[in-house]
Amino acid sequence: MSRIIPLRQTKACQNCVIKSVCPCKSSVAPLPSSRTGFILSSIKPVQRIYHRREVLFSPGDDFRGLYILHSGSAKTSIITADGEEQVSAFLRPNDLVGFDGFDRGVHACQASILETSCICFIDANSLHNVLGESEDSGKQLLQKISHALVTEYYTRLDLNNHNAEQRLAAFLLSQSDAASAEGLKNNRFSLSMTRRDLGNYLGMAIETASRQLNKLQCENIIRVNHRTIEILDMDSLKRICMDRILQDKTG
Repeated sequence: MSRIIPLRQTKACQNCVIKSVCPCKSSVAPLPSSRTGFILSSIKPVQRIYHRREVLFSPGDDFRGLYILHSGSAKTSIITADGEEQVSAFLRPNDLVGFDGFDRGVHACQASILETSCICFIDANSLHNVLGESEDSGKQLLQKISHALVTEYYTRLDLNNHNAEQRLAAFLLSQSDAASAEGLKNNRFSLSMTRRDLGNYLGMAIETASRQLNKLQCENIIRVNHRTIEILDMDSLKRICMDRILQDKTG
C-alpha cells in the first residue's frame, strides 16, 4: 500500500511544473511578497511512496489532480473494446501523470506503478491556483503536456514505419536520452517494465521482443543483465535506426 511521506525536495524538483511556488522551501523561487503567502497557502502537494503494481487511477475515475513522478517509473495504458490492455506510455522522473483527465473530468486511461516510486500529487484546486497565479508554472505545464503528446505521436509513427529491430533500437535510444537528461549514464539503464509490456508498447509479441534483445546482444551492440541494459556500441544502435531513414529516402 502507498504511504504519505514528509514533503521534501528531490532531484526531480528542479524541473517540476510548480517548483516556483512549491511549499518545499528549498525549491521556492523568489515571488512578489504580496502574493507569496496566498499562493503557498493555497497549494497542498502530497508526496507518497507507491509500490509495484499499485494503480493511481483507472478509466472512468474522476479527475482529482495531477501526479508528478519524482523517482521510479510507471506506465499508462488503455483497455480496448475486447478487454485487452494496450500500453500507451512509460513514465520516468519529471513526467506528469493524469493530464488525460483535463478533457472531460474523468480519466481515459489507467496509470500503474512499475517499481517503488516517489510521486507528488497536486489536487485540482491547488493546480488551478498555480495556473492562475504563476505564469512560469503554466507555461511549463503546457510544455510538459505538449512534449508527452509529441513523443506519443512519433512513437506511433515509428511503429507504423519501422521493423521490429528498428523499433527496439529507437526505444533503447530514447531510454538512453532520458537517462542522460536525468544526469545518469546514457549507456547503462534499467528497464523496469516486463518483456510483455515492452512488446505490447512496441507492437510486437513478447517472443519477438526477447528475440530482438538477444540478437542485439549477440551482435555485441548491447549487454542484457536481467532488467539492466548496457549499450556497448551506440553508433551501431543509431545506425539501425538510420538505415530506415536512408531506405525511405532511396525507396
